[in-house]
Amino acid sequence: MKIKKFICKRCLAPKVTKIETAYVVCDYCASLMDVDLTTGHKEFFADTNKVVEYEQDKQKLEEFAASAFQDGDKTSYIHYRHQFWTMYLDTYPEYRLPTVNNPKLLAEWCKLCANIDAFNIFQEGADEEVHQQHQVNNSIEYYTIGDSQFAEWESFMSATKMYHDTLMHNLKEMREVPEFGLLNKVFPLDIAIKKEMSMYAQMWIPYLEEKYHERFLDYIGLKTEYIDIPPVEIKEKPCKSCNQLMQVPNGAIVSKCGNCNTDNVWTKVACTGCGAENELPDDWQETITCAYCTVETRVVNKLFG
Repeated sequence: MKIKKFICKRCLAPKVTKIETAYVVCDYCASLMDVDLTTGHKEFFADTNKVVEYEQDKQKLEEFAASAFQDGDKTSYIHYRHQFWTMYLDTYPEYRLPTVNNPKLLAEWCKLCANIDAFNIFQEGADEEVHQQHQVNNSIEYYTIGDSQFAEWESFMSATKMYHDTLMHNLKEMREVPEFGLLNKVFPLDIAIKKEMSMYAQMWIPYLEEKYHERFLDYIGLKTEYIDIPPVEIKEKPCKSCNQLMQVPNGAIVSKCGNCNTDNVWTKVACTGCGAENELPDDWQETITCAYCTVETRVVNKLFG
């Protein structure tokens, strides 16, 4: 059996069950581990009527926000962007982050997204940054082989390096803003980078000769790899919240229900100091403090690798 190499950064386990949502969640510890754009694309276009209605609402709100930006009205800009994010995630609940798993957190996330939009567009030098990227993109040279047009490698990589460096700087800068603390919790930097670079790769791969694909994907950290994994025993278990059957691999500690987004805890944590069993807290990390002897106990041992 071969699978695409989706590897969890927390426990090193590979994805072994079928990917059914755009956000890929670890089968063993329920951590957000990747973004699958193919599945996301299918979810977006599944209902044509919904797409048309969404695009109409989106256009109106973007026009209102653009007008507010031109007037220098940051408060109104945030208001319209907040309306957009609320509408977007109401229309496409499939696109809600699995880490945003309750109504209160969802409301906070929509507000945060609106404020991040304002942060990006109103900060000093934002226009110049966009202008420079456009200039570099316009300097990409193209050539034709048969009926296909390709980007010249050196000029393309010059634009790619600028985009990559700017993206890294902006994503890191946002996570250093105290008011954006929720961002680090629900959408980790490594996943955000992977999402943006995956979209970039999807756009440009058709314009590169095949001989350059591996070098390009390697540079942006998305080199396609496949791994052989041994057969994994998978059982169906009902979600403790909605009773929907879930695929749970043997050894899983936490599984996230794809139907109601609830974390299902299957394993208690045995303290390495006194041996007492601890319930897994909702905000568990790699270690927890034993409730009986205060020893730090590792929650997830590295399952693979």
